[in-house]
Parts: sequence; C-alpha cells; structure tokens
Amino acid sequence: MMDLITLAELGAPLAAIGGAAYVRHANPAAYWSTVGLPVSVARLLASYSSTMDAAA
Repeated sequence: MMDLITLAELGAPLAAIGGAAYVRHANPAAYWSTVGLPVSVARLLASYSSTMDAAA
C-alpha cells in the first residue's frame, strides 16, 4: 500500500509536468489558455499593488 501512495505522490506531478511539456509543444494555444494565462494573471495580481505604489 505504501508503494502505491509513493507512486501517486511522485508520479502524478511528473505526469502533469510531462503532459504540460507535451501540450506546450503540440498545441501552444491550449498550453497558454490552461497554464500560461493563469500564471500571468497570478503574477500580475501579486505585483500590482507594489507596482502602483512605485508609480505614485
């Protein structure tokens, strides 16, 4: 049972990373809409207030 849990803990993230790399190569638009855009929005929201403080 512990081997199955270890496999799930290590295998799932590796499969997600491999799948994202494949989709990025095979279909860049799908990668952008599922990974790139949410990451960009999160970065914008995280840095927005400090950016506005510096501009004022």
